[in-house]
Amino acid sequence: MFGFYLYYYLYAGNWDYYYSGAWTHEEGQLSTLFNPGFYFFGQAIPVPKIIAAPITLAVCAGLSYLICLSLEKAYRAFIKRKGRNISEEDILHTCFVLCTFVSFNVFFSFGGRPNISLFPTWGILLLNAFVVLVSSLWLHRSLARSRDNYSRESLASSLRRQLNKLAVDWSKFLEGRSLQDLLPNEVYVLAKVLPGFSRADRLRVYKGVLQESLQEGNVQSADSLEVLKDVRKELNISDEEHYSVLAELGVEDPALLDPQRQLSRENQLRIDSYRRALELVIQELVETGTPLSDAFERKQKQIMSLRQEYAITSAEQEQVLAEMFNQDGALLRTAETLLSQLQDLAVRYQALQNLVSNPHAPVYVLLRQAVQEKQKLIVTQLLSILEILGDTPEALDIARSIGVLAANILGDILRSNEEQSKWISRLSMRVIASLRQAKDLVTQSVGIATDINPGIADTQIDAPNSIRNSASTNTSTWSSIVAPTQIPEPALRSDVIIDVLMQLLQDIDPLVQAASLYALHQIDPSLGFQQARQLLDTKSTKDQLVIETAGRILGQGQTHAKNTVPTMIAQIKIMGRVERRVFQQSTVRVGREVGNDIIISDNRVSRQHAIFYLDEKGVSVKDLGSSNGLRIGKTQILDQQAQLQQGDVVRFSSGDDIVILVQWEMQAQQGDTLAEALGTLEKLLWLYKSSFFSGLKANVLIDLAKNSHVRVYRPEEEICRMGTVAHDLIVLIDGEARVSQSMGNQDLSGMILPGQTIGELEVLNHTNYAATVVASGTRTKTLRINAENFEAVLAQDTLLARNILELLSNRLQASLGQACSITQL
Repeated sequence: MFGFYLYYYLYAGNWDYYYSGAWTHEEGQLSTLFNPGFYFFGQAIPVPKIIAAPITLAVCAGLSYLICLSLEKAYRAFIKRKGRNISEEDILHTCFVLCTFVSFNVFFSFGGRPNISLFPTWGILLLNAFVVLVSSLWLHRSLARSRDNYSRESLASSLRRQLNKLAVDWSKFLEGRSLQDLLPNEVYVLAKVLPGFSRADRLRVYKGVLQESLQEGNVQSADSLEVLKDVRKELNISDEEHYSVLAELGVEDPALLDPQRQLSRENQLRIDSYRRALELVIQELVETGTPLSDAFERKQKQIMSLRQEYAITSAEQEQVLAEMFNQDGALLRTAETLLSQLQDLAVRYQALQNLVSNPHAPVYVLLRQAVQEKQKLIVTQLLSILEILGDTPEALDIARSIGVLAANILGDILRSNEEQSKWISRLSMRVIASLRQAKDLVTQSVGIATDINPGIADTQIDAPNSIRNSASTNTSTWSSIVAPTQIPEPALRSDVIIDVLMQLLQDIDPLVQAASLYALHQIDPSLGFQQARQLLDTKSTKDQLVIETAGRILGQGQTHAKNTVPTMIAQIKIMGRVERRVFQQSTVRVGREVGNDIIISDNRVSRQHAIFYLDEKGVSVKDLGSSNGLRIGKTQILDQQAQLQQGDVVRFSSGDDIVILVQWEMQAQQGDTLAEALGTLEKLLWLYKSSFFSGLKANVLIDLAKNSHVRVYRPEEEICRMGTVAHDLIVLIDGEARVSQSMGNQDLSGMILPGQTIGELEVLNHTNYAATVVASGTRTKTLRINAENFEAVLAQDTLLARNILELLSNRLQASLGQACSITQL
């Protein structure tokens, strides 16, 4: 910009030529293109104007680039010197704002000056002051802004629009103000404290905000969890509910979740403006009774002109017309899309059920449940369409297709007692009959096929016929073929299941992504390794569970030959007796009672005395509020944590008769040490196998898995002892354990199998273990969940509380039955 105005000076040798305004009405300028283009010190330079002008602009642009680059580097150096933590985005924002400020003032220093110079002096000064004032205010405001501010304000506007849709008299709460008068922070506070704001209202508002953000291109489905975290916090929406809402939106409009689709608010406004203009064009004809299709034919030229004016593509034209034509046609098109999705899910479910070597493995059970949840969403949408269509032939055909493609879940949906899901009363009897008839046909076909040939799977399946012309004909033919499908050969089975897992790897739910990647690595390690590397390299996910799972797969592949982990070597001296122990788990408990990793049977040692923490940085120790505390050198620790140095001696009494000398190094992983070898997903899958944790939400299982650790026991080693404090809920995950319990004069013994729990009631009651449990297998593994973490999760999840009540009820019934048997004897 400066080069543009500077050239007037270089061309004339002074500023008089520019400020006089003579250049605005100079005649014959084309004939002077090859006249001298520079004039220095009263001397014309023989460089044609047609070359001199571009040279001036290019030189000024190059100098501007170099100057701005130097200033940017200086600013970065200044930030680094001051030790400020500023993101790359904020640095560039500051640089661009300053460049805009300078450009604005340079323009108004020259722009329009030939005319402005005609003003009186006070008018010129007033205009200059106004320009400087406005630009300075803009500079001050813009420097303080960030992407987060913009995102928060944009989301506040969307939240305001969604709140406005609720049937609420806002004047009662806002003292005469309207929603439009509220500042962004006030909108967030209102959404948080609004009385009578039910859970369903919050989810509906959040769904609207998320949908609007996706439609306008403000967020992508992959980063929506992070971008909308403030909205979720104010509306008290969990991460799992976010993914559920996102899945619903994907069912309603799959294009919303397409990362390749280019969306923006401007684009949406363009389409909306075209729709309104189109309605105005045909409104007159429609009001006279002309059919909509005839009206379009008559106004074809005007419609083509509008399409060119608004740059409407063929796909956008189809979208607009689909919304303007009759409702039944739009519903049938939606039903076609939903049935296509339902068919894909049915194929995935059957593959995960019939084509894997171990369909009962927790990872496949988890993936099948995830597929079923999506099936339920789609079926619910389809049942809503059936409710609108009534008893039409199309509705009955759609119902039969649903019965075939969703036979595994349709019964549960129809039996649901939720107020909004009483489909038996909402749908017509003919539609219900069609749904059940197709479902029963599938069940019978599968049963017969399985009896005749156990090598046949219950894979149904053909998709409904296309109904692309439903808008004009309102008729369509739907067919579904229920045919047992021969299970493929093992090699082909592997290809099919790999294809299904690759599709599930693109799911929006991080837990499904992680489980798919885990299963893929088990079936095809090289492909799993490749996909894990791609996930981490492209940084396509920010979820910690997916990142951890991918990292562990890469780590297992890279360190297969030599896997080293932090190792603590403890030399334990008790009353002159020295024992050397090696630990590779992240925590090592020390105390007097059974269940600690290091048991010291001395009254000077508390039951739970201390914990050693082991990681790549070394070892630290924490006193657990013991009576005597800990001594490291001359330093005494009471209810505190301290980092240890190599060779430190930790004393558990005032003398030297109970001490532990601590050293650590990186050693090869021992076969009996599993605490460091297990990730969150593996522990979650073990929890998933336990009926005690059945039905829990994914985020609850993830929290429990993160805060649990694995212990391995040798045969006849005690897992817990009767009478000791129950600090952990114990889940048996592999092997067997024998329980021995004393009840009055009667000794009872029994076996604990994988998936069963130990000490759940004792943990809740803060009492002692009611039984002594001993490992009976050659390699018994348990998952131990700290009591505090378990109680925190229990306070947030009612389903876990119900599971505990059910467990207690079963035990009481068993106890009463046992008492009755004794009485009869």
